[in-house]
Amino acid sequence: MLRSKCCEAALAVFITMCSPVLVRAQSLRINLSNEDQYARRSMEIVKKSGETMSDVLRIRSYSSSNNSFAVERVTGETNVALSEIKEIHFQQELLNPQSVAQVAVPVMRARNGDAFQYTVSATALKIDDAGGLVFPESAPRKKISEPASAVTQASKDHAHILDSATIAEARNLTYDAARKAFVVEIQYVKYTKEMSGSSGSTPSGIAK
Repeated sequence: MLRSKCCEAALAVFITMCSPVLVRAQSLRINLSNEDQYARRSMEIVKKSGETMSDVLRIRSYSSSNNSFAVERVTGETNVALSEIKEIHFQQELLNPQSVAQVAVPVMRARNGDAFQYTVSATALKIDDAGGLVFPESAPRKKISEPASAVTQASKDHAHILDSATIAEARNLTYDAARKAFVVEIQYVKYTKEMSGSSGSTPSGIAK
């Protein structure tokens, strides 16, 4: 009887050790440069030397061993060392069709939500194949105090909402050499696509 119980206990331990881990760390992915149905995205790298690289199309990869980003520019691909970077600034521009007189066209609007600052270790940050920024959602963060949310264009009438989505957008990225960590600022933006007959200028950017 004792021998049988010992065998059962050993089998239970073996099954536990061989079972896959069901709880996995969640990752946060931020679209840095790819256009979607809501916005056109861009970035610029500000160097400590004072130079601003405003022709960056996307970040292709990041090497924690070389401490550098491989970036795609209009003129080609180049490597930028972390020691050269003061900050990387990210921007989003709303996608709106050109207005036509007497014709109702969809209008894209954006409202800024909560903003957070994440501290991500240099070895935990990744750039995926699509150029997206990926890091653990469990990374230390703090909420950034922001002014009241702004709407890019106040709606004067009751518009029909065609589509909406809340997306985490990158705002700024810096590297803290002393802590060997990135400081990533993101903000949740609610995009709304509305059909409205009201006239006037369409918004081109997202209020910050």
